[in-house]
Amino acid sequence: MDIFRRFWSKKQSLQDLHVMAIVVALVLVLLGSLASYLSAFTTQRQHTQEYNDFKQQQLALTTEHINQKIADYEQILLAAASVSNVKGGQGLTRADWQTFYHSSQVQARAPKALAIGYVQHVNADALPDYIAQRQAEGFADFAITPSGERASYSPITFIEPFDVVNQLAFGFDMQTDPARSAAMAAARNSGTFALTSSVVLRQDMDKSNPPKSILLYYPLYEGPHDLLADRQANITGYVYMAFRLADIMSVRAEALQKVGAGYVLTDITVKPQLMVQSTTPRSGKTGDAVQKDLQVVDRRWQLQQFSTPSQQGWITPSGLFISGCLISVLLGGFVYLLIDRRLTYLRHLHDAEIQDTRNELLALASHQLRTPASGVKQYLGMLQAGYFGDLEPEQHSVITKAATANDRQLEIIDQLLYVAKADAGQLNLQQTEFDFAAVIKNATVNLTAAAKAKQLNIKLQGRKQLPLVGDERLLAMVAENLISNAVKYSYPNASVWIKLQGRVDHVELTVRDEGVGIAPEDHGKLFQKFSRIHNDLSVSEGGSGLGLYLARVLTEAHGGTLEVASSADKGALFTLRLPKTSAKEQNVAQLTD
Repeated sequence: MDIFRRFWSKKQSLQDLHVMAIVVALVLVLLGSLASYLSAFTTQRQHTQEYNDFKQQQLALTTEHINQKIADYEQILLAAASVSNVKGGQGLTRADWQTFYHSSQVQARAPKALAIGYVQHVNADALPDYIAQRQAEGFADFAITPSGERASYSPITFIEPFDVVNQLAFGFDMQTDPARSAAMAAARNSGTFALTSSVVLRQDMDKSNPPKSILLYYPLYEGPHDLLADRQANITGYVYMAFRLADIMSVRAEALQKVGAGYVLTDITVKPQLMVQSTTPRSGKTGDAVQKDLQVVDRRWQLQQFSTPSQQGWITPSGLFISGCLISVLLGGFVYLLIDRRLTYLRHLHDAEIQDTRNELLALASHQLRTPASGVKQYLGMLQAGYFGDLEPEQHSVITKAATANDRQLEIIDQLLYVAKADAGQLNLQQTEFDFAAVIKNATVNLTAAAKAKQLNIKLQGRKQLPLVGDERLLAMVAENLISNAVKYSYPNASVWIKLQGRVDHVELTVRDEGVGIAPEDHGKLFQKFSRIHNDLSVSEGGSGLGLYLARVLTEAHGGTLEVASSADKGALFTLRLPKTSAKEQNVAQLTD
């Protein structure tokens, strides 16, 4: 009992270790997943912060770009105003304006500007002289557009570059346009710069879908202009620059496109609000927006900037979390496999130790059981022989039954003993040359009584003599087992065919019956240790479940094969093949079941 208790304790320990391996693997997976989550969470926060910083940075760059461009234009207009003030409003000539344009390198300093011009303030009574001056400059067809009588006029007098496109605006009265008139009034009254809302330039009026532009004005005075009344009375004109916001924002818009961003500029100075200019990210998605109100000269613009979060390959929070979980699962699985492999090795050692102990116990028990059983057989034989006097018929019948039961017990003990020796590698083959046909015939004779009891017809066919090299005693056990099974599992009044044949390099024994048969799904159990197939005759015939197991082991120890072909209720055919010759040295049969 102590031995089995020790083995059971080891088995429980191995099971506990297996559970521990699973727990360790799960803990690793959980810890790895938690670490992945924390890393992903930290990365997400870092990405969010970086993305917010990126949006604010891009917003600041866009704001700086707008302010810088407007400041550049203001500097150019201040220079133009200085020229006008030096010459005096009425004394400024076209040649003076062209000289300023080229000497100040306006085109190089403001390449995106459409035009820089001078607008002269003309009262109605001075209009004829103004027109005459323009015609005297070589423009015989000069006229104020649009025509009509007004108290005062603000025509475009000089404009550079004075090309074919800009000549379309020459003589245009800016007071006739509300947006321009409002901006000029704001510049006059404030004495500083003023912007228009989005307008269509005179140059673009004939286009089917004219683009919107913006004009920046700076007022010119003759005389004092510190007070509002003085500024209104002494205004002589304006210098201005015309530009399209899309042009001056093109470089910035391209930079935003590269980082997946876009913007919308809206003039919120008056109601309704007017969109000045917009772009969208290259992806077409507006994404997240940040906005800022800008004071651009005398107007308020709202800058909305759109951007989409950048994805940095696999280093995204979700990618980091998924990859971390996968690595955790792989690590947990690897650790589990390592532990399980070690446990499998220990389990095999444990099973081998159990098997060795079982074999030792079985051999010891078989040997100890065989000794008294052999003694019983001798005493029963003496009684049957009349050593102690004649027996009554009833006594003789009881003694005969006892002898039969004892023989059956000895048969089972012998099988157990052979199995134990084979498992322990202690079953030696005593190989000699013998007549295998005589062995088969003797086995058939020994089963004659059992066959007659069931009225079976045993038919022995084949060779009368067949020499074979092997262990005669063990191969006799194999033959007797096959023939005995055919008798046991045959129905009454049936036949059993035994056929012995000699082949080129081996002998072949076939045993066929008309008994209960064996279902194909049970063929695998047939040669297993202590395995018995349930059928109509298995209960009445009994058995240890070791016969066929031992028969195959002994057959394979001789280098032979034992096969079965059978189906339920259609009998069975066992085929034993043994080589005619084998090595002369002793072979040891050892089971690995």
